[in-house]
Amino acid sequence: MTSESTRTIFPAKGEGANLLITSLCNQSCPYCFLKGWVTGNPELAEHMSLSDLDRVIDWLQVMGFDNVKLLGGEPTLHPQFMDIVRRLIERKVHIDCILTNGLAETDLYEMVNGSIETTWLVNVNHPSTYSDEQWNRLNKNLEVLKWREKGSVKRLGIDVNSQKLQLAITFYEPDQDYSYIIDLAKKYGVFFIRYAPSHPSSDLKNEYVDFEKFALMKSTLFRFFRDCAREDIRPNLECAIPACAFTQKELNYMSLFTENALFECTPHIDVMPDLSITYCATMKDIIPRYQVGEMQFDETLAHLFRDAVPYKGLVLPRCKGCAMFANAFCQGYCLRYKAEFLNDARSSVSGRRRTNQRA
Repeated sequence: MTSESTRTIFPAKGEGANLLITSLCNQSCPYCFLKGWVTGNPELAEHMSLSDLDRVIDWLQVMGFDNVKLLGGEPTLHPQFMDIVRRLIERKVHIDCILTNGLAETDLYEMVNGSIETTWLVNVNHPSTYSDEQWNRLNKNLEVLKWREKGSVKRLGIDVNSQKLQLAITFYEPDQDYSYIIDLAKKYGVFFIRYAPSHPSSDLKNEYVDFEKFALMKSTLFRFFRDCAREDIRPNLECAIPACAFTQKELNYMSLFTENALFECTPHIDVMPDLSITYCATMKDIIPRYQVGEMQFDETLAHLFRDAVPYKGLVLPRCKGCAMFANAFCQGYCLRYKAEFLNDARSSVSGRRRTNQRA
């Protein structure tokens, strides 16, 4: 196991937290990493209250953290979504990004756009999964959210990282069709597509990509990189992937045609509607959770990241002798996936102890 110092990363000041403001969602994606928590039933949904939002803001701002991302579920389904946006504006908290499926009422997107400058990250599934009405609404909303500067972004020297609209795709099938999202990016002038293989939900009930499935999917990912590059679109990797799945030549290719290549998690502080805090929502039932206000922000971070160290540093059989793992370049894939190996090992040790005690 590697040392804590090489496997614990703290965010810089000025960064913030992911606020999962509601568990309500109007889609049921098979790959959803929050499967088992999100719900389509409004009566069962959890929502963050405005008073609890104030507690979160106080907790963040004491230590100088003043950025948040709004997530769900589908955040726009929160019954007080605009009140949350207004409260964050009043409290001088920057809404860095809103993650949405793009299916809310168009008036709502227009209202938010008229109030703040933020990045919209719109997750889009294959067109066959939508009704005609949904697909038309999605396209109407992308038109509302698209980049509106005249002329060439490159000629104007504008930092495209600040572009308001980005698209997202999750890969969960080896031969998955991705052409539609490149077509949408071209149609609405999107320069970045965020992508990730599907990682396990905390209850392992979603469609996720294990090592074997990732090996089958790799050729699809490389075609995706290539086709994005042809259209001057930068793929932006969201979650850690196993570096050992690639040859050095392939890693070099990725560095040329992708915005970033993640092989180790960067910290995500996920605040749930009940104000519990997780290192990552996929690990919410694996790593101990803490509460907003239970400790100072920096102390909470220290505990949270320390709890993740056994999973980050766990040496899987495929990681033994790997220089990339030893040098903390790669953590050996998603922590939730690795957690199963650690839990199995602990169960095995516990079983042997009980056997020895009976003997």
